[in-house]
Amino acid sequence: MTERLTGLLPARAELLSSHRDFGRADVLRRRARHVLGFTLAAALRRFGQGDDVMADPEIAEDPAVWAALQAMFDGLHEPVADPASVLAAAVARGAVRREGLSPTGAEPPRIRTARIGGRRRGTVWLWQGVHGPLTAAVDGAFQRYALTAPPTRETHSPNLPGGNGDSAIKNTLYAAGKAEQKAVETAAEMIREAVPEIARETFPFIDGIAFFDGELFASGTLLSQPRIIFVERRMTGDTDRLAEALLHEALHLKLNALTLTRPIYRAGVIDDSAVLLPIPWHRDASGVPHRWMANRALAAAHVYVHLVALYERHDPPARSRATGLAACRERAAHLLTELAGEASRDLGPAGVRMTRWLREVLEAAPQDLGRGAAGAKLLPGREPEPEPEPERPRPSAAVGIPSGTLRRAAPGHRGWRPEPDLGLVATCQPWDVHVLNAYQWTLFTACDGLDSGLAVRSLQAAAPGSAAPMVARALMDLLDTGLMVIE
Repeated sequence: MTERLTGLLPARAELLSSHRDFGRADVLRRRARHVLGFTLAAALRRFGQGDDVMADPEIAEDPAVWAALQAMFDGLHEPVADPASVLAAAVARGAVRREGLSPTGAEPPRIRTARIGGRRRGTVWLWQGVHGPLTAAVDGAFQRYALTAPPTRETHSPNLPGGNGDSAIKNTLYAAGKAEQKAVETAAEMIREAVPEIARETFPFIDGIAFFDGELFASGTLLSQPRIIFVERRMTGDTDRLAEALLHEALHLKLNALTLTRPIYRAGVIDDSAVLLPIPWHRDASGVPHRWMANRALAAAHVYVHLVALYERHDPPARSRATGLAACRERAAHLLTELAGEASRDLGPAGVRMTRWLREVLEAAPQDLGRGAAGAKLLPGREPEPEPEPERPRPSAAVGIPSGTLRRAAPGHRGWRPEPDLGLVATCQPWDVHVLNAYQWTLFTACDGLDSGLAVRSLQAAAPGSAAPMVARALMDLLDTGLMVIE
């Protein structure tokens, strides 16, 4: 429970939770289901399951299926050993999803759970050992990570022994008991009491929590295991630190879902050309600051702005190792300033807009109840209409669009546009699924064979004035992904 409330400051938490594109869980999850369902159908065709497969988006959101889809989505994720069998099982007759568990195999009907929310999806499962495909995948992914990841310099409660009956520290998953269940529920209740708006729009992205003994990290997520949080179990001795970890990792899971549905990062952001940002509070053993790419910096800024909203309402006791308000505010400001500079070229259009939104939320005066950073009234029960924002073109777009004829470079592709600003294109050679915004979809579907300059000028003329630069950016991103070429 919250030990001391420092004041009721609803503005920042409300701004973070009510934004249609970046805050609301129902919108993000609906769009993620569109992307995952489309990807599942395309993957089943790719792996020889036929052209007439009807993929249920709810099945696509299942953790084991999502993990297989993530592995095929791009080259950044851990491979799934046999994605074809996982995907085939996803559409097998009688494959009904049980909340938090996988339909792709037999998982235990009784498993320890913890309640972290007041709604139907307010229960998460806690790791109890390997019992089926989902838990085997979780254990395998964690062990692979443990073999390659360097230990963190962070320490936790120093006088607690290791678990599983062994006093030695091991990087192994730990079967949660009543103590871990109570710790999770107490920490989650603290979050819900302090920032109920944020908890409501963030906790639905958690399906399971796996505790572990070791020194890999305080808490973390693995891209190959969506909707699952890993927590160093000694953290259960510090309720505020555990609460911060739950919110921190839940926000990463939320951002992972968001990146499925919007162009947050530029194509190929993890490459040798990526801008590296100095992180003064994150140093190696010799004291040299680590340097992060834009994707990690934006993920951290996303967390720190939310933690500012939390710590404005809840003051951790002095004994806690929670980060606290001042550090979170300072770190968020540093990251967002860096992301607004040269690193913005490593963000996609939605990533640039998200960075600006986070900056506005961070700079909003807490006493300005119910108002956004620009003073626009946020009426209860009604959300503001999204406004297109000017985009900072990266250097290649500022020089000018290459002249020539636009051509689609994706023979045999399949496309679907479930929402006005969400277009999906699946390609077979190479296998990939691309998420397009409205401008990218129009360029890809309607401008094949047109002069590049004419296509851009025509779309810019039809776009709102502040959004015109997004058209050129949209075309440059299509060229970067290889979906289009200029002849």
